[in-house]
Amino acid sequence: MVTGYDELRGRVKSVTTSHGDEAIELKPAPTLIFGPGGKLVRRRIAPRLRFLARSRGSGRSFTADCVVYDESMILSAEVVGASMPTLSAIANPQMIYTASAGYKDSIQLGGVRRRMIRRDPALMGAEWSISPHLDTCHRDEIAGRATNRYITCDEHDDRDDPRSWAKANPALGRRISVQHVAREMEAMTTGHIFDRERLGVGDWPEGDEAWSVVSEDSWKACAMADPGGATRPVCFAVDVDPDMLSACIAAAWYRPDPEHDSQDRPVVEIPRGCHREGAAWVIPRLAELKKAWRPAAVAIPKNGPAAGLIDDAVKAGIDVTAMSSADEAAAFALFVSTVRKPVAQGRLIHLGRENAPGLWGSVASADTRDVGDGGRAWSRRDSASDITPVTSATDALWILNKKRRSYDPMKSIR
Repeated sequence: MVTGYDELRGRVKSVTTSHGDEAIELKPAPTLIFGPGGKLVRRRIAPRLRFLARSRGSGRSFTADCVVYDESMILSAEVVGASMPTLSAIANPQMIYTASAGYKDSIQLGGVRRRMIRRDPALMGAEWSISPHLDTCHRDEIAGRATNRYITCDEHDDRDDPRSWAKANPALGRRISVQHVAREMEAMTTGHIFDRERLGVGDWPEGDEAWSVVSEDSWKACAMADPGGATRPVCFAVDVDPDMLSACIAAAWYRPDPEHDSQDRPVVEIPRGCHREGAAWVIPRLAELKKAWRPAAVAIPKNGPAAGLIDDAVKAGIDVTAMSSADEAAAFALFVSTVRKPVAQGRLIHLGRENAPGLWGSVASADTRDVGDGGRAWSRRDSASDITPVTSATDALWILNKKRRSYDPMKSIR
């Protein structure tokens, strides 16, 4: 491109094409350099543009005015450590990061992005992306759209809306057609890939505040995309958001482990249509679940925002176990210990991030509170978002464990 223009070609001294060490060097030209304190230096400079293959030693022993990291979502801290000192003796240096949306291991770029979001005055940043829905945004499988993961929240950008596509792609309608993006969304069956590659939604490394109770690795190890259908006994639990904006019903049952005949593994799941806005739908839905499954028990905390549903549930003919604060602390301890168990000892099973994003997000953002003398339970008030999926799942596991020993299979026979 440089040698193809007369105005530029006359300034070129040499072009190097060695693989991994490509460079363009210009002829020396008079240059004014303004240093600290306004000091002026006159020199003849031969500007040089070098393209280096990235490695742990890239750039060492060189001096540069500007360093550009391309594709920096796959940039390692070691590469930056080797090349950043090239700027240390320059009066007005510049570093530029260019990238697509990040991955979970984009540690270096993720740190730069967090500085940008915090409006670090030493940094200018620009990101073309949507404002994505959170894993804990309200979902309603009755009113929501499958292409938007049933999310009904109106505070963020919908992934299936062409207006969102335009927000993340300034070339939409010019170099990129709306029809092509629509076909991409259908073809990329793993939803987060479309969100990352087309909508700029990075799977960024979490800050230190996330996964403060259960580690992401531990929770990921419990995921099983298809644990099979529920088997009796089945138990349900209900919880409601402190602001009464949403509610959740969770189910729990045991899955036989074919590799360990002596040990079943508990499964927790948010049934279809059971994490929705408001709470008026809870009792009718519980009645439907009771008719379909004849649950061994239904648990509702009596000291939380869901307590107001207990009387209505009893009037609807649902046998409710009202949980005390001590019961919630016991449920929390059981949940955390079951997540951390080895598989052979009955580790918990859930449906994973793709199939149960609400549960995944609530575990990531949940915090705890003290209960009694050394006990802990989930803290609805202090958590960063709606955690009703994990609180209800925790209580469902507890009541399942409590009722299993006394479960009478004849109760499931119609």
